[in-house]
Amino acid sequence: MPWDSAVNAAGTYVHHYTNVNGCDSIVESFTVNVLIPNGGSVEARDSTIETGFCQNGFAILIPQYDFESYLWNNGETSSSITVNVAGTYALKATDKFGCVTIDTFVVAAYQFPVAAFKGTETLCSDSTKVLDAGANFTYYLWNTGSNNETVETDKPGKFWVTLTNDHNCTTTDTVNVVQIQSPANFLVPDITKCAYKSVAAAPAGDFSIYNWSTGSETKSINISSGGSYWLKVTDKNGCTGMDTINIIDSTCLEYFYMPNAFSPNGDRLNDIFKPAFAGPVSGYHLYIYNRWGKLIFSSENPEKGWDGTVQSLPQSIGTYIWICSYQLDGQPAYTQKGTLTLIR
Repeated sequence: MPWDSAVNAAGTYVHHYTNVNGCDSIVESFTVNVLIPNGGSVEARDSTIETGFCQNGFAILIPQYDFESYLWNNGETSSSITVNVAGTYALKATDKFGCVTIDTFVVAAYQFPVAAFKGTETLCSDSTKVLDAGANFTYYLWNTGSNNETVETDKPGKFWVTLTNDHNCTTTDTVNVVQIQSPANFLVPDITKCAYKSVAAAPAGDFSIYNWSTGSETKSINISSGGSYWLKVTDKNGCTGMDTINIIDSTCLEYFYMPNAFSPNGDRLNDIFKPAFAGPVSGYHLYIYNRWGKLIFSSENPEKGWDGTVQSLPQSIGTYIWICSYQLDGQPAYTQKGTLTLIR
């Protein structure tokens, strides 16, 4: 083989030297030992070693093999270094044969685990609270002795948990549980009403959610029948409460009365001609005629009366005729008529 050939394997190599006549005159052999340095190929980054430390901690970087000399990219020449800053650290190491190896250490700074607490948790009275430290931790230890992700309590106070993540970083977090009063006594005990009327029922105060026994989800409801009704509410803290109201039906006076005069002069006293009545009225119809028998007003609503005008023109003082049909609840239908006097 030519004397200047490159070799990369161990073995015995022979070289023939020729004279001027082209004849071999000298045969020389030699043995080559190829040395493979620990850690990788000569002058090549052969590995990436990933490690790390918990926040505010440190990591010690130690090469896998022993070398004669060391040179780190931060200038240190010791066989190992201690680092407390995340980053990439390179080592150029030379062994006893003079072979050089370069290794790279990638160092990370791991965050401490943080519990999924809100700072302060509210505990509704007469209920329990589930405290959740959060998922994806490798170890839990509560001050209650539990090793679960969650604990349940029916009492206020401070609770703490020690957490360990998959980088073996450990921390302790605390949550304060404060008990608050659930909604209670927000309805009046009872309401008495006339049997033929309805009544509005509503709680004292404002809440986030309303659920009545009638199925209504509004704050206030109109109730026409006597009985017991309950309301379940949820406040802004998520606490729920229930209260009951009794609606009592009472027998009330029923009557129908038509006045004989009114004075539409704008003083808000007796300005409208309409009946006074108590109790439910049905089949109502009121007609008003002038003295010549012309119909000048008509209404099927007992709450709507005549204001003394026709097509917005005030009518003259005098006598007018009315005819009214109506029926009170449970009574026969009536038709009455009479006269009224318009005065100003």
